[in-house]
Formats: sequence, structure tokens, C-alpha cells
Amino acid sequence: MLSNSTAGETEYWIAENRGRVGFDTYLPGEGLLIYHIDDSAAFCSCGPCPYRVALEQADGLNELASGANSGDSADPWPGESGNADFHDLSRPNSRTNIDASITEIGIWNISEPGDTMYADLDISFSRPYIVFEGVDSVRFDDVSFGNGNTLAEPGETVELYVKLKNYMLSGGYAEISLSVSHPDIRVVRNKVALDHPLTRLVTVENDNEPLIFEVSDEFESADVTFTLALSIDSALDDGFGAFLDTLEFTATVGTTDIIVVGSLAADIEKVYKDNLLAVGEVVRFWDSDRPFPVTDFLDRFKTVFRVVDSLSPEAFPPDDIAVLKSYLDRGGNLCMVCPGGVERLVELDSVFVADYFGFNLRDAATEAAAVFGVEGNPVGEGVRLCLDDEPGFGRSYKTLLPSGGGENAFELEPFGGEATVGVSYDGAWRSLF
Repeated sequence: MLSNSTAGETEYWIAENRGRVGFDTYLPGEGLLIYHIDDSAAFCSCGPCPYRVALEQADGLNELASGANSGDSADPWPGESGNADFHDLSRPNSRTNIDASITEIGIWNISEPGDTMYADLDISFSRPYIVFEGVDSVRFDDVSFGNGNTLAEPGETVELYVKLKNYMLSGGYAEISLSVSHPDIRVVRNKVALDHPLTRLVTVENDNEPLIFEVSDEFESADVTFTLALSIDSALDDGFGAFLDTLEFTATVGTTDIIVVGSLAADIEKVYKDNLLAVGEVVRFWDSDRPFPVTDFLDRFKTVFRVVDSLSPEAFPPDDIAVLKSYLDRGGNLCMVCPGGVERLVELDSVFVADYFGFNLRDAATEAAAVFGVEGNPVGEGVRLCLDDEPGFGRSYKTLLPSGGGENAFELEPFGGEATVGVSYDGAWRSLF
């Protein structure tokens, strides 16, 4: 049983080794089962309410509560997901039911299933827990030895800066060592010190001394894995010992022609990346939590995807639209993806929509379950998209009226030209909405 004063008298966790033997032969999975006990919870047999006895399911899907299944091989630890650590920041986690308080309870390094299983048990923090902190937690700087565009490109020497944050046991000063998975990248300075001790909940950086790597002249664009090894002195409360950890991040290295600007869920980002890679294009992503890129930065890319799914004023600040206009005026290519924001964009700047994309907004909305590309359109031809998993289930979409050189690219099936939802423009610039 794992409990402490932070969790209180009524909440605690129990770990049990269950294998497929004897009466358990037909269990859907085997390994360590972790139960969250809450003696103060009301009796609840289904739904999202706190349970008196809840299984912490290693895959983090909570399918027992949702009713998706009655248990599977991914629920025990480490399980099919390979989840070997349970703590305050894992999914699921060891926080309290009542107010999601940090308990410092953890079960670490859970072994593979067997007659005897091993793990490290915590009722207070026993180690640091270090993550990259913030949208600018990894930064490339090529001002001194490149063209200064903050991208790692062929023939450049690049400085690497990171921001890290420790969410558990405070540690001492740390060194970080860099290794790279690609043979055409050579690490020039592979070890530096962080500027402050890794105190709990404090962000630290290596601003005083960057890591440095070189990109070969023949480098072909690719996503590259960078590994940071951390060595932290005095990671224990008694001031003795050291703590070792590794962090990884993936970044696009090389010359790329496409950038996607917008806050995308990981699965949607993967769709963009995989589909563009299938046609030989490596793409960069710019999270919209960061300041909108300036025109000089966008000019480095042949094509910009601007992804917005909100009607809020923050989704289309006037300054951002001004940057996109300037980018197009200089001959750029822009694909605007805003399934939930077309009305807001037209309301904010109808001239931008009419002049740069070639359409006006129709008053009527149309319901449909599929989109198909228009025959003869260079973008849409041969494309068909189902808008919902259930055939025949329609959703309502605002439709567009091509004008001023805009061409019908995508239509709602089966309504044809009366239900245009995608318009392409090919002139001094190219655009797709």
C-alpha cells in the first residue's frame, strides 16, 4: 500500500502482480495492477465519477470507466504500451481525486511480467523529473555561422539552446551532452553546463554556452532525432550521488519549402507530415502559441499552410493577415485551412478573401457527408473526402462563390457547383482556401 499525508487518510494506492496462472489463466493481460482506493468516494458503478476502487490502466485510455471494454492486455503495467512509470505527471497519474493535488507517490521502472516483478516505490519525490519547457524550449541559432534564419540548413554550423524544467526532486548543477542520430550531422561542442541548478519548478537554460553541431553540404532534408544526456550532481536530499537522464526531440534539418502555421493535435500534425512526405516534401511546423512569423521569415518557404479552426477574434489578428498579404504579394503560395473560421475571416477582411483567394461567402449553408474535387482543377481533381465516419450523416457547411479569378476546387457531394467549399487561385501568387 502506498499512502502519505498529502494524499490524506482516505486515498491510497495498492500494487498487485497478476499473471496468467491458475484462476487467472484467462485474464486479458498480465503484469502489475495498480489500484487507486478512495474510501471517501460515493458508490459509483459507471461513468466518469471517482470510484472507491479504480484500476489505473497503463494505456491511459480509461476504457473500463467509459465502457469501451471490460479490460484488455494494455491495462496492466508496463503492458502493451510499455508504460513503466506511474507518478503525478504520468497518464494515468497519482494525483488525488478530490482536487488533483500532487501526492509525490510513484511506482518507477516497473519490470516485465513474471512470477516476481520489480519496481521502485515512492511516497515522496526520489528523483528529478525534467522536461522541455515552453514552445521555444529548443532553439537553433545560425546567426554566427549561417544565414541567420534560425533553421539548420546544409553547410551551416548551428548553435543549440534549450529550456528545461524540473517538476520533482530538486537537483544540483547539471551538464548536458548532445548526440545526433544522423551521420551527416557532426557535433562540434557536445557537452555544456546549464546556467542554474535544477531546482524544482525553476526553468533553466544553457544561454551562456550553446551546444554546437555542423550540417554537411550534401544534407538532404529529414527529421532528425537529437538526444540530450543529463548528468545532475547532488540530486538527492543528502547532497550525495548523481542522477542521470536522457531527453529526446525531433527537428527538421535541411532546406524545406513548406511550413504549417497553427496549433495542431499530434495526430493531425502526423497526417500533414506523412502525406507531404509521401510526395517527397519535408514540412516544418510553427505552433500558433508562438508569435506569428514575420514576412521575411515566411519568404524562406515556397508554401505556407495556415491552419485555423476557431471563430474567435484571436484566430485572425489584423497584423497576421497583413503578413499573409505581404507574403502573397511577393509571390508566395498560401493554403488557408479554416473549417470553423471562414465567416470570421470574411467579416474581418472581406477584401483579403476576395482579392487573394477569389471568392465571396454565400448566405446559405449546405449539409453533406462528403467532399469531392472538381474535375480539371489542378488541386482538387481526383480527391474525395468523407466528412464523417457514418455514411449519410451530414454536417452543415458554409459554401463559397468563386469570383475574381477564383476557381471551384472542391464541392460538397452531391450538390456540385452550388455547394463550393474550396477555391483555388493561380495568378501572381497561388492560393487555396
